[in-house]
Amino acid sequence: MPKLTINRKSETNNKARKIGVYIDGIRVGSIANGESQSYEVLAGRHEVSAKIDWCGSQIKSIDLKDSQTQTLALAGFKYGSVAGIVMLLFFGSYLIGKYVFDLKLYFLIVGTVLTFCYPLYFITFGRNHYLKLSEVTAAEI
Repeated sequence: MPKLTINRKSETNNKARKIGVYIDGIRVGSIANGESQSYEVLAGRHEVSAKIDWCGSQIKSIDLKDSQTQTLALAGFKYGSVAGIVMLLFFGSYLIGKYVFDLKLYFLIVGTVLTFCYPLYFITFGRNHYLKLSEVTAAEI
């Protein structure tokens, strides 16, 4: 019987939350941070997706033959872990510059707002790109 394995990357974003795994629109389980899970499926074409709250991934179509194992990697949006840190650095630098050194560093506020807009896109308009499912080749395993 074919097997589908999903490896969830260990990330700071959503670290304490489990992500739901869907095969052909049916929830088959949930996967924790840094965890790997395998699901036995029937041979043929399947649509795989992942969801967390109202955000999710694109639907990934896979075609499995008898006794084939397909591995998918599950991760959050690119630079998601870095965006919050950069935003805090911009805003913290602005506050230090303003209240300690009495400087007018308005460009740091612009940087803070722009950095805030990046993850905001993924939880609003790009909600189906919040998570990323990608195929793992045999060389990457």
